Amino acid sequence: MFRHRRILTLSAVAVLTTGFLFTPPAKAIFGFGDIVFDPTATAKLVQQIQQYQQLLQNEIQLYQTAKTQYQMLKFNLEQYTSKQFWKTWGVALLQSNVGNRYGETAVWNAAVNHGQAVPTAWALATLPVQSGAFLSREPLGNSPHLSSLAAVEIQDSTGQLSMETLAAVRQQQTTNAQAINQLEQTALSGAPQDNTEIKQLNLLNAAQLQNMRMQQGTQTLQAEILEQLLAANLEQRNLHANALNTATHAMGYQLSEPTAPTNLGAALTNYDPQ
Repeated sequence: MFRHRRILTLSAVAVLTTGFLFTPPAKAIFGFGDIVFDPTATAKLVQQIQQYQQLLQNEIQLYQTAKTQYQMLKFNLEQYTSKQFWKTWGVALLQSNVGNRYGETAVWNAAVNHGQAVPTAWALATLPVQSGAFLSREPLGNSPHLSSLAAVEIQDSTGQLSMETLAAVRQQQTTNAQAINQLEQTALSGAPQDNTEIKQLNLLNAAQLQNMRMQQGTQTLQAEILEQLLAANLEQRNLHANALNTATHAMGYQLSEPTAPTNLGAALTNYDPQ
């Protein structure tokens, strides 16, 4: 920058010198030969000085722009020397540790922790429904017994699916923990090779991908919770419907039968207390 300013200064001096050397002869003022005034040469000299001033202003403006760009670049390249105060801690999903006295939960922990023997674990921990031929003769869609059977079958399905989902979430958390720890170490590193622009962008992309995977697991877990709530609501709905049907039959019987006592004499005569 200073080199350019020096060149411009020398150029201006050369222009001024040339102007004085090649200025056409002018007449002296008041008869004195050593005092000469040429309006044309003076106007040209003033114009050249103004042009030089404009060039100098342009150079100053370019210098200020370059300085601002340098400051911005320097700010963008600066990095934190210590990032450990950003470190956070997550909460791990603990392993299930259900007690077992007589074998009723012998494989329960393996099922909900690792997804092993889920049907066996559910069968050992639940009461089976005995088969009854009378259920086949119940009116479909109007039978409290069939509605109870449907609730049991739905809960058997959703219960085992929930066990498998819970085990999958535990395994996913264990598997992702290593990748998250490695990403965290690189993100908190103060080494210059870990703080280049391209590496920082890669860290952002990796964090977003990990977040997407964890969101998938969260959505799966939420969907299974919704299914469990659906099964529980179905059971509650059937209980209320059965209570309402019982009350309806009782009230219908009271309305259809006479309420006044009759045949009291015959009833007392024929009464046998034994």
